[in-house]
Amino acid sequence: MISHEQYVGDATMFTSIGYAGETTIYNLTSETIAHTFSGQYAFDFPINDWFSTRVGVNTIQSWAISDGYSGVQQMGQVHAYSSFSISPNKWLKTSINLRESFQRDNAVFTPSLGVESMIGLFNIRAQVSEGYKIPTFNDRYWVPGGNPDLKPERSKNAELGIDFYQSNLSLGVTGFMSNVKDWIQW
Repeated sequence: MISHEQYVGDATMFTSIGYAGETTIYNLTSETIAHTFSGQYAFDFPINDWFSTRVGVNTIQSWAISDGYSGVQQMGQVHAYSSFSISPNKWLKTSINLRESFQRDNAVFTPSLGVESMIGLFNIRAQVSEGYKIPTFNDRYWVPGGNPDLKPERSKNAELGIDFYQSNLSLGVTGFMSNVKDWIQW
């Protein structure tokens, strides 16, 4: 991976490109070769002392050939995102994240909202979000059993947690809930 960071006034620009190649041999009989290229561009800028934002785009393009697939398979994704961080004082922090992802004929919007507050020795956290998971090469193309027409998994998530901090001791507990649609199970 190659990355570059450049400062322009109070703002920061990030650029990265990368490649990963992998060969997997399963059970000494089945070989999979995969190539993945990725790129990202992001721009961080503070609006004032308590409000900042990040906007960006990234892409992942993958190719794989396997004894378990019929031919070379390709998947591509593009994501556009923006994130807003609001900290009006030292004990309250809010983050709003918006992401639009494109893959094949699917465009998926996944927002999230998080709130964090430090009250004395306790940090209380809450987050609600929507999520998705794109089917893997095996989910789509494994012979027999893959389905090239699978939709991405979609989820609605909620999380609530509390952390305790004192000197050299920290304790935390987090509860979460997810409701998943189009869940892919093998």
